[in-house]
Amino acid sequence: MKKTMSDYMSDSHTSGGHLSYLEDLYESYLQDPNSISEEWKTYFNDLPFQNGSKKDSSHLDVIKHFQNTQRRSATKFKASSQNKNPLEAKVQTLIKAYRDYGHTAADLDPLGIAEKVIHSDLHKTESLFNGDELSSTVNCNFPIGRNAEYEVNNLIDHLKKFDNVLFLGTGGSSLGGKTLVSISDNYFLTSLKPKIFFIENVDSLSISSLMENINLKKTAVVVTSKSGETIETISQLCFILDEFKKKKISTNNKFIVITESKDSTLKKIKEVKDFSYLEHSSLIGGRFSIFSIVGLIPAKLSGFNIELFCSSGLNFFKEIASDTKIFDYYFNSSLNQYVLSKNEKRTSVIMPYVDSLFNLSLWYKQLLAESSGKNGVGITPLNSIGTVDQHSQLQLYLDGPKDKTFSFISRKKIKSNKFDCSWIGSKLSFLNQKSLEDLFYSEMLATSETLIRKKLPVRRIELECIGEESIAELISFFIIEVILICKLLEVNPFDQPAVEEGKLLTKRFLNDI
Repeated sequence: MKKTMSDYMSDSHTSGGHLSYLEDLYESYLQDPNSISEEWKTYFNDLPFQNGSKKDSSHLDVIKHFQNTQRRSATKFKASSQNKNPLEAKVQTLIKAYRDYGHTAADLDPLGIAEKVIHSDLHKTESLFNGDELSSTVNCNFPIGRNAEYEVNNLIDHLKKFDNVLFLGTGGSSLGGKTLVSISDNYFLTSLKPKIFFIENVDSLSISSLMENINLKKTAVVVTSKSGETIETISQLCFILDEFKKKKISTNNKFIVITESKDSTLKKIKEVKDFSYLEHSSLIGGRFSIFSIVGLIPAKLSGFNIELFCSSGLNFFKEIASDTKIFDYYFNSSLNQYVLSKNEKRTSVIMPYVDSLFNLSLWYKQLLAESSGKNGVGITPLNSIGTVDQHSQLQLYLDGPKDKTFSFISRKKIKSNKFDCSWIGSKLSFLNQKSLEDLFYSEMLATSETLIRKKLPVRRIELECIGEESIAELISFFIIEVILICKLLEVNPFDQPAVEEGKLLTKRFLNDI
């Protein structure tokens, strides 16, 4: 009877400890069949077809190819004393140290029997950054302890009197709040009171539809623009004020403005209309404002524990800034992203496998894009959602350009009801008595593993649960990571100068209409 490949693999002489010997023997056979014994020659000749072909070729060329590739990549980032960029030179030196001595930091002794001695050259991140420098750079973006929580709690009691609250804003003035609201227990917002609506775009159809389907008499409006000059937000406000006027509804005690204290268009509107006012710190950019009143007001309104959220974020940051070893650990993540971007991996895909984290991926996309994309450098973020985008984007990720890195975010597997599908038929028998959670988790593991097999960089972030504490730490981590990436790229993470041209052109086109 003709043997199958599984029969061959089950032979005792082709198993375990014999494989190295067999590989050498098979390579000799491929080079010259007559160089081995007749018995082994017959054995290899009788091997079954694979992929429709009987012929196999020598593996030496493949081995040499990868050896040469490794050599080329090893010299690509070689530190040079002539490098004009001192930071780049330091980074390259650190990379070389990890290539030479990285094994000393690896966890090769899970039983903890031997004393672990990590090579000193791997503790050089302090020469690139230090806790004090990081603290002074990032601290302004953690506005905890600046009465933010008090201001929020004071306002919430007032907003809870309404059936609806509209949040007008775009970009950082909206995405942080949306992220925290979607993480709350009231994810679908069906029973939430007041109902929360984020108006980010200037699509007249969607805004008009909303105006027709809510009771404006029982609606409050929160308007956020750091600069006070965001034309989309001011236009949204003017449109809604017209609706109030048409329906002869009073605006008294219904409008709250969040903007800087400086003179601006929005500040003047607030004064003319006698709207309530909260100050937006001039030190906090929109995409970093999630820990400020901008993110905390809608979060608190949705039932989110902002006190736990803020304290967890602050504790996480203090720990990183005060402990060199912890800082080194998180810095390595930024260093990896930087090195990968230098190796043509300039697209970062963030792919949460939790529906409630989809808005987090949108927030992250702005954070990375606006912070890093300057002076001809930067990392392009893409957001996906598992399992949905396995059916729309995965083909590109697997078989398209190999220019991407992947960040999977998941929660620990939870209990979920098993379902009966025995009645469907044998094709899907593997689903019977499984749960949605079983399928969800299996698909996440399968997708990440498939990408790894395609030699694509993948990291998995697994949260204990989706709650205030874990989300605060994750958001804090992303903020710090992006800032450090920008430091390595030598760009300012806190500005966005290039978008000003588009604003000027918009004004010109409006004048021409």
